Amino acid sequence: MRRAPQSHGVAEGGLDRLIETEARLAQALAAAEVEAAALLDAAKAAVEAEAARFQEILDGETAAVTAQIAAERDAEIRRVTATAEERCRRLEELPAAVVEELAAWLTDRLLAGNEQGIRP
Repeated sequence: MRRAPQSHGVAEGGLDRLIETEARLAQALAAAEVEAAALLDAAKAAVEAEAARFQEILDGETAAVTAQIAAERDAEIRRVTATAEERCRRLEELPAAVVEELAAWLTDRLLAGNEQGIRP
């Protein structure tokens, strides 16, 4: 049987094709790297724009909640003030005899508690 001759080197023109292929691959790689960098830049810009949009929403919500809390606080201050004013008015309307009687009762309670070691 006869064997086919074996080639111990690169077939004629094979080296040129290999070099051309390598050059095309290098160009494709460079183009892909440029495209990847552009995509990355676009993605970063989109993320920054979205973050800015979310920050605007957050700032708006924060302002709304802050305003609501301030309004609730002001309403509570008005309520407590009105209650205190009403109680003061009622206290001022008490007859002097009742005030004296309450003062005496309170004094007795404080002194009695003090005798038991209770601090006023």
